[in-house]
Amino acid sequence: MTPDEVESLLRSGLPGRVGQDGDEDEEPMSPEERARRTQELDPVLRAARDAWLSGSPVVDQIAEKLGDGSRNPCWRLPIGDSGILEFFLNILTLDGLRQPLRIHALRLVGNSCADTDENRAIVVQSNYLPSLINLLADDSLLSYAIPVLYNICVDYEPAQLQASSLGLSSRLISLINGPRSTACRPLLGFICKILSLLVSQDFELKQAAVTIPLILLRLATSKTPPPDIDDFCSLNSVALAYLANERFQAYAVQSRSFELLINAFSESCSRFDTANADPENVAELKQIWNAFVLIIADTSALPSFPVLYPVGSPVVQRLVHWLSGPSSYAHLQTASCLALGNLARSDDTSVAIAKDVFAPLLHILTRAVQPLSSTSLTQSHPTPPSTVPAQLLHAVLSFLKNLAIPAANKRLLGALLDPPTSILPRLWSSTDTQPQTQFAAVSLTRLLLTPGSSANAAGGGGAIINVRRLCAPLSADPASPAHERSNLQFLTDLHARVDAEPTKLEAARAVAAVCRALHSNPVSEILGAGWDGPPSTSAEEGSSSYDARHGGLGSTNDAVHGIDNRAASGHGGMDVYSSRRAHFYAAHLGIADALMHLVTQSRFPALRSEGWFVLAILSLAPDGAHLAVRVLDAHEPYRALVLAVTGRDMIDDLLPEDRTHLDQSTAQGKRDDATEEPGLDGLGDPLAARSGDNGPDIEGMILRQRAQQRQQLGIESDVLPSTILGGSADGLELEPRQIDPAQGASMAAADRSNALVLVAQVLRHCSQCINWVKRSLLEHLLATAGQSGLSDQSSQAAQ
Repeated sequence: MTPDEVESLLRSGLPGRVGQDGDEDEEPMSPEERARRTQELDPVLRAARDAWLSGSPVVDQIAEKLGDGSRNPCWRLPIGDSGILEFFLNILTLDGLRQPLRIHALRLVGNSCADTDENRAIVVQSNYLPSLINLLADDSLLSYAIPVLYNICVDYEPAQLQASSLGLSSRLISLINGPRSTACRPLLGFICKILSLLVSQDFELKQAAVTIPLILLRLATSKTPPPDIDDFCSLNSVALAYLANERFQAYAVQSRSFELLINAFSESCSRFDTANADPENVAELKQIWNAFVLIIADTSALPSFPVLYPVGSPVVQRLVHWLSGPSSYAHLQTASCLALGNLARSDDTSVAIAKDVFAPLLHILTRAVQPLSSTSLTQSHPTPPSTVPAQLLHAVLSFLKNLAIPAANKRLLGALLDPPTSILPRLWSSTDTQPQTQFAAVSLTRLLLTPGSSANAAGGGGAIINVRRLCAPLSADPASPAHERSNLQFLTDLHARVDAEPTKLEAARAVAAVCRALHSNPVSEILGAGWDGPPSTSAEEGSSSYDARHGGLGSTNDAVHGIDNRAASGHGGMDVYSSRRAHFYAAHLGIADALMHLVTQSRFPALRSEGWFVLAILSLAPDGAHLAVRVLDAHEPYRALVLAVTGRDMIDDLLPEDRTHLDQSTAQGKRDDATEEPGLDGLGDPLAARSGDNGPDIEGMILRQRAQQRQQLGIESDVLPSTILGGSADGLELEPRQIDPAQGASMAAADRSNALVLVAQVLRHCSQCINWVKRSLLEHLLATAGQSGLSDQSSQAAQ
């Protein structure tokens, strides 16, 4: 069969349609058509063998015609089925071939394997891949051998795994990084594509040379000659794919090559004019920037990084310098925040770099919030401008969270809370559409309000100063509506409206930290004279929506104004500073809801214990006890209180008929909630069912059950002995106990102790503000707890 006849055969058969790459394409062949075409190729194989055995150059021409015909997908499977592919693969393993025959045989192999796994399997299973890789030694064959290797490996994992085990990546790297780099430069894109296939294999990540990504980064940043945008993107993409693995990251740090990484990143952000570049190149660059950010974050988190790159090293100083760059440095600044944030996991490092980085971080955050206007002091929902990308804003806040842990940094970073700029408070609201960033802003706030680690005790008062900043009136003018508002009010507003549970909990914890500080330090150190005197009319009116929702333990309005009246007259031992604190609580009614959330949530027991501890501390003072009354205003916190004291859900103790009535009433209440008209903010009132007419008569049910229990215990009266109301009773240790979350077994005991402190002190300071039903329940709860404590002591004595 002559070469012309071979050409004519390969052009015959079903007509193909031209594909996107210019090759012919057609629908998949039927088994019958595939068998027919395979049979038609039998004389072609015989002619090729005869020419090969006779040493005729006709075999070169037949190979050329087959190489052309194999571009048509309808002939690829028959070429493999007929044995033609394997015949020419065998020829390629031999030395001394004529160059045209070698080239056309390579074309035939490459085209036959394109999108054809059956032919790729022939190459892999018959172990022809090593001989094809060896052809890379010939510069004249590179333009054929490299695309052939790509066609065999692409989308075919067995070929990728075998190529990796044969060290193909090292062979390719030696091509582009040695004296032959000029010969293979036009093929750099193909080489990078092959490397990107190999790096997807676990074997490659475990066995490939750890220097590969560093070589690729050096080539990307080379000036002799500099790669164009296509090659630059290809080299960086593959390098970053290798560096996504910790083995290569560790080597980059240990070899002190991290600087090469940040050099390549910096160049990727500054070298090319993205405004006039091809959109595909711009999209690839953006992917590279994001990959650099992740790799730098992961690499700087390695334990060896701070050892080899301490504070003061050129690399760290360069990262700090990036923070002061223009807005076009957004990706560099994001990476800098993540890397420096990893360094700041050490208190000493955090303190060492805080002063250098705070000013540029503050500048970034200032750009992220809307400039102040005449209404900014009373608005809690400013609209954020788009000058700071969300990724950068989140990275800045995360970095600041690590900086905020040591006590020595709290005073410096607390400037973020200072009115009137109020950077952090404005971020709470402006990030409503960015839940993770909003959580970071609230979490940073909580850290600034919490005493830091003792390693840097010199700044131990910073948290108290920050509480003062958060609680300061937003205006010094008594006539201004902002005079009765503070940034704490914006925090409680956030707690009330946000749905994300992590953010809600962090806001509640921050509020608890404020309350704890107010009752653990001289009030004058936190609340200024601006909070002296009764609340203004505007403050009371601004809180009316809160008051309307609450009842149960006596009117909230009565309780709040009762605080102020008694404080002003010195009732209950409250001096001018306690009166100031009572005034502050009266102007911040949302505090109660935040503390209520802490003690009623069940997902995090340690945080619930934190809530009981804070409430126990509050209850020791009259104004704090009245705040605690508001916390216990609804059914759920009261139910949680009973559980903390007794270890049992009070629903478990109900009589069967009461439990049935409770289920029916609760179901009716849920139906009523579902049809309730939305409030002014577009949401139904989540607290309306707590004290409405449709709510279950839980107090009556419990009173009936407790009456039976009192008979069984032999308790004749609902009135408690004065010794218990006074704060001490045999068998009870009525002192607040802070728990260690690591000591899980002691948490329940600490919760019980703190809850009993709360009950006793609320009854001592606020008995007249509580309706008689719940007052009798609290008294019974404390009496029963006292009996239980005496019983425990008797039992231990008998043993």
